[in-house]
Amino acid sequence: MSSHSSVPTARSFLPDRVRILIIGKANAGKTTILKKICSDTDVPIVRDGHGNIIDIPESMNPTIARGLHDIDHEITYPSRSGLVFHDTRGLEAGPASEIDAILGFIEQRARMEEKDALHVIWYCVSCDDDRPLGPVELQFFSKDKEGVPVIMVFTKYDAIEAKAYGDLRRMGCTRQAARREMPELAERMFQKYFMSRVNVMPYAPRAHARFKDLDKGHSNCAELTRQTITALDKHKHLQELFILASKYELESRLMSVIYKMDILPSKTEMARSLLTWFPHMWAMVRSNMHVARSHCCFVIE
Repeated sequence: MSSHSSVPTARSFLPDRVRILIIGKANAGKTTILKKICSDTDVPIVRDGHGNIIDIPESMNPTIARGLHDIDHEITYPSRSGLVFHDTRGLEAGPASEIDAILGFIEQRARMEEKDALHVIWYCVSCDDDRPLGPVELQFFSKDKEGVPVIMVFTKYDAIEAKAYGDLRRMGCTRQAARREMPELAERMFQKYFMSRVNVMPYAPRAHARFKDLDKGHSNCAELTRQTITALDKHKHLQELFILASKYELESRLMSVIYKMDILPSKTEMARSLLTWFPHMWAMVRSNMHVARSHCCFVIE
């Protein structure tokens, strides 16, 4: 054994997992997102703050199991060993003590070693909620998160689209015209009632992702994966860990792009479609455009 093999290196202090806090009300789709990101079939492993596995019977009603969540508990999935999650109880309207506990947890983790610190926060909001952005959400985005990037995750975006379609029909649009104009109106509604409210907060989210039909088998969380990779751009080691842990999600999107290559209008569009799913590469492209272009042309040709 080498005489200095026991001396810790800088690499030995680096985290080997990306630690993510997932926040949201009980109907915000947190469980569905975890299944999509990690696995539909894996049974999650829950450990308490001391590392002891907590036995939650598979037969337990998900609602009851949700009530057992403790923010200090670690949730991992066998197929995604590079990710560890902390889940909050459902943030129902009202209790300021709940959001204070979350902010206290974030502050506490900021004082820990990097491997135990929080690296990303996913804040989930359901677009079909009567009060999607209430006092609890606005309080959260008015407080410092110790530099941890927050990605706001909007689920059930189809609820906004349905409302936009209904409004257009009531204004006299035909079904065909309503379907055609619905995406633009839905986007305006989303910006007005959701994004405009959080973007003016002192600690607005770093990015956002929106989803619809998450309960459908064909859906995925690729946009959340992409935004998380981008949010970790100042922490290259964590970014690499997350990319590695999300490799199956990324590979599935890459294959989807490859299958569509025959219908892409140009080589430029082909390169753009591929690089969209690997945002960390854009920095390289910007810093050395000529080299990047020559490589892209080589691959495409």
